[in-house]
Amino acid sequence: MAAVWARLRSDLRNRWRAWALLSLVVGVIAGAALTAAAGARRADSAYPRFVERYQAYDVQLGGIPTDGLVQAARIRKKIIAFPEVADYSVSEFVSGGAVMPSGVTVSFPDIVVFGDPDGRELFTVNRAKVLAGRLFHRDAADEGVVDFKTADRFKLHVGDSVGIPLGDPRAGPQPVAGIRIVGVIVAPGSMPAVGAADLAGIEVSPAFVHVHAKEIPPSTDAPPIRLKRGSADLPSFLARTENLARTENLSSSIDVPQTLDAHLKGVQKTRHRDIRSSDLSPDQRRGCRRSGTAIDRDDTAATDGGRCGAGVRHRPARSDRCSDHCDPGEPADSDRPDPVGRAQPRNPDRPAHGLRRRGNRVCRRPRYIGAARYT
Repeated sequence: MAAVWARLRSDLRNRWRAWALLSLVVGVIAGAALTAAAGARRADSAYPRFVERYQAYDVQLGGIPTDGLVQAARIRKKIIAFPEVADYSVSEFVSGGAVMPSGVTVSFPDIVVFGDPDGRELFTVNRAKVLAGRLFHRDAADEGVVDFKTADRFKLHVGDSVGIPLGDPRAGPQPVAGIRIVGVIVAPGSMPAVGAADLAGIEVSPAFVHVHAKEIPPSTDAPPIRLKRGSADLPSFLARTENLARTENLSSSIDVPQTLDAHLKGVQKTRHRDIRSSDLSPDQRRGCRRSGTAIDRDDTAATDGGRCGAGVRHRPARSDRCSDHCDPGEPADSDRPDPVGRAQPRNPDRPAHGLRRRGNRVCRRPRYIGAARYT
């Protein structure tokens, strides 16, 4: 045994530089691996920490199935008084369109205009992070803010003037009230999520809602709610809502379009799965990149990364039916590159890339894109 130790000491004296270099290389590789793993964990929790810090809604309720405005107001007050409720807003639908600075009118569902007459939305609940400019002053009747996705899509900037058509469009020409965009924001629930409706747009000030109250259609929607114990209070809250619907003799229960847990799962799916291009538009991907960077700049809301990338991974469409993508007799295109960029010679008996033949029809394959990531 003594001879073995003597040999080891001799090797260390003669080759200490090599051993030191090997130890350094192993340490650098191990450190990089641990850093990457820690960064991935922080990135996965960045958006959940963001929605917690900015007090997102735990549940968003839909319309109250009644035509009676008095009954709808009474039901809203009862929901707000539930013991599980920590905060709420009474954000209302203001308009289903907007006149862009270019003069082009954009209508629902491309844009929606909301407003909270109580001024709670974006300030005390579902708080907004300002990407550019500032939040509107609550007593300024000509100010509004725009969601980052809508700003990217329609090239809206701080200082732009936008017209808000008011009233019922079926009743004739609508009066247009002008506002000035004072900020571009991102709020909890803004991130693209699989399986969730994307109703983003412009939020006007409480003063705007009060000034134009007679021209804004009355609301029968239930309020979005933030619960005291988060998802732990959700079962009891929904049970109370169901019981309230029966007590009020409503024709059906109050709809629950989205919960915070379902939204977070949808956001995770957009990060970790390949999804069809119809599920996530290019405007949403650009907005995702922009908001992800903004979230990353918040020293508490997120760290590590914060950029949204769209990693494209091609894969063949798997579908036994092509009725939604078929054009009878559609001509095959000329030579096109395949997914890895090699040009394919045109074969008159074989449709071009992106098309397939089914009987006498030439069908277009659905295209897939990579999952967009907010980190």
